[in-house]
Amino acid sequence: MGAWLDQEGFLDLLGPICDTARLETILLPDGVRRRIIGEECFWFNFNEDAIEVAGLLLDPISVLRQVTE
Repeated sequence: MGAWLDQEGFLDLLGPICDTARLETILLPDGVRRRIIGEECFWFNFNEDAIEVAGLLLDPISVLRQVTE
């Protein structure tokens, strides 16, 4: 890769690679991050507004912990 791509370019590049590797991807709104550690999933909302993502409502400036099974 000879250039730094914008967000759409990265999605176009990495989307098919992740699909081929059968990696789950999720598009996150700006200011939202997700970390999966073992059987726990942490959602971080750095925004000053509530955000809905993946069927969850994240409070403003918050961390949500889920236990996966």
